[in-house]
Amino acid sequence: MEFIISRNYSTRAHSFEFRGLAQVLQQFPSMIKNPASSTHASKLGFLPLTDSAPLLVAEHEGFFRKYDVSVNLCCEIGWATVREKLTFGELDGAVAVAGLAPALRLGINGPSCPVIAPLVLSLQGNAITLSRHLYHAGVRDAQSLTQYVRGHQNRVLTMGVISKWCSHYFLLRDWLASGGLRVDEEVRLVLLPPPLLPDLLASGAIDGFCSGEPWNSAAVIGGQGWVAATTAELNPRHVEKVLLLNENTARANPDATSRLLQALREASAWCDETKNRPQVAEILHRSGHFSTDLASLRASLVGPFLDGTGQSTSAENFHYFHRHDANTPTAEKALWLLRGLRRHGVVVPEQETALKQAFAASWGVLSSTAPSPTTKSIKPAKAKPNSKISRPVKLTQTA
Repeated sequence: MEFIISRNYSTRAHSFEFRGLAQVLQQFPSMIKNPASSTHASKLGFLPLTDSAPLLVAEHEGFFRKYDVSVNLCCEIGWATVREKLTFGELDGAVAVAGLAPALRLGINGPSCPVIAPLVLSLQGNAITLSRHLYHAGVRDAQSLTQYVRGHQNRVLTMGVISKWCSHYFLLRDWLASGGLRVDEEVRLVLLPPPLLPDLLASGAIDGFCSGEPWNSAAVIGGQGWVAATTAELNPRHVEKVLLLNENTARANPDATSRLLQALREASAWCDETKNRPQVAEILHRSGHFSTDLASLRASLVGPFLDGTGQSTSAENFHYFHRHDANTPTAEKALWLLRGLRRHGVVVPEQETALKQAFAASWGVLSSTAPSPTTKSIKPAKAKPNSKISRPVKLTQTA
């Protein structure tokens, strides 16, 4: 999909145009570096999301220094950019959505790249946010949203989602379907970078979105939206972000890789201690990577988490960075992703064996003899499977 968005991002007065970084890099081979031959600090990418906290905390609190790890952190605008920079050696690793590892290894929708995911960095932590316009029109849940859509057939419900290779895509589609919507027919899903979502919601370009924090809270505090559901409610403890590493670089430097993983495990545990949560929010805010206020960052880390309807909940269990064996890549977590990818048409049944092999290679779990992903459905149970992928459209938005 091609989408073009021109606007200011963060504090940088630049206009971004997304046409496919891969095409640009292929025209300039000298820009493409072999990560295995790099002698400088590893470049690790991340998006301005609250669940990137372990990476920023490891740098700020000295966990990288403790384990003698040399790292340069690179803030990126969206997952497409992360994917292409990993593919062409501009990044050595990244905090990424969990399904990106097998997608990269298989080369689905782009060149293949040997990556591994030796560490899970977070569970749950996303939410579905809808516009204030929908709230004022009487929408309160998935069922009333369906009624609204069918009562306004002259307009298409447009929802933003950050990638197809992630929990957001599965859970948003399940939530929409649980209210009776025929997602492939009655909803347009558009792939968008998380930081742009609140402003696009305010402009009316989208009617809602599913994203990680702080962008749901930014929309609530800014008055643009309200939270209809959190993914902790829809599927508690679902796998969310992982650490992706270039496999060639990691295997060529096993000691450095081991020390990197130790540093991030300790940073993840530090992030999950209640007493440290206010400081986590401060670290993210002071990093300069988040174009939102401290209150939006504190909402899901410290609380209270406001839903924009006058209700609030505790933030204690919104994110899991270390608790509940969060950091271990397991077959159970991989199977949940595999079921979601199959269920929602991201991959076809003929790709199932290859996908299991990709999980085995990148996560170190599953095999071609693993249980079929059709043996268990993704919550909510009443959501109906969809056979097609919604066709996102070219979206133009000017600041």
